Amino acid sequence: MKIMVPIADEKNIEPFAKAGADEFYFGIYDNVWTKRFGIFEEINRMSSFGSRANIPVDNLENFIYAIKDMGKKAYITFVEVR
Repeated sequence: MKIMVPIADEKNIEPFAKAGADEFYFGIYDNVWTKRFGIFEEINRMSSFGSRANIPVDNLENFIYAIKDMGKKAYITFVEVR
């Protein structure tokens, strides 16, 4: 069994990893995207929570490296567009 944890703040990666989390998932937000398409055009499953539950897209690389440096896996949530 693996433990997958939702995360929105880089400072929580290490404590969750040390507590046993194997994998992390998160959404992203982009103020440019929101300005262009509006708040109802979601990028991912957690878009409606904005910065409370997502990470800024321009911090994505640092966030993923922080997770990988702990030897863990990172997953990004996306919304299905039909």
